[in-house]
Amino acid sequence: GSLEEPKALSISMEVVDAVRHAHANSVLHRDLRPSNVLLTAEDQAKVVDFSISRLMDQVPYASTRIGAPPYMAPEHFQGRATFASDLYSVGVMMYEMVTGVLPFFDINPARIEELVAQGRFTPPNLKNRRVGKECSDIVVRAMARDLSQRYRTAAELLEDLRRLRTTTREQRELSDIRLRIAARDS
Repeated sequence: GSLEEPKALSISMEVVDAVRHAHANSVLHRDLRPSNVLLTAEDQAKVVDFSISRLMDQVPYASTRIGAPPYMAPEHFQGRATFASDLYSVGVMMYEMVTGVLPFFDINPARIEELVAQGRFTPPNLKNRRVGKECSDIVVRAMARDLSQRYRTAAELLEDLRRLRTTTREQRELSDIRLRIAARDS
């Protein structure tokens, strides 16, 4: 089943903060998935299993195609995993937390690769009506097929998650209206 949005946001923030720390130390995890996130008795998320991680201090991407296909980014399937690939994996986990299902799944890993490459999936708020548009937009951006549309850093994703967690829906809607008016006026 799915988690309530506040609980999913709380877990996601802790996972993204751990990923931010790893990336700040040039470590690409490459295998972010629910079985590699443990919850303590206090429900604190801990990212584990860095067995296939890669130190990225000398190379632009990790070339080995290794990981769990349902959580792998399109470029990861092509042997070009980057820090943004880890953020994609976090996006898939967030999707699964709020909807209760994976965005792409097939028993054949090659078919999963095809589905991921196409990048078409139902946004979380259409899959589960209790998911807010703002949360859904964050997940969709984290899972963007095109790297230029995806979050560039874990810190950037964490900032959006914190903003979503600390502001009310009314405050976000009012801010959105102000932005639209300002855009229209300019």
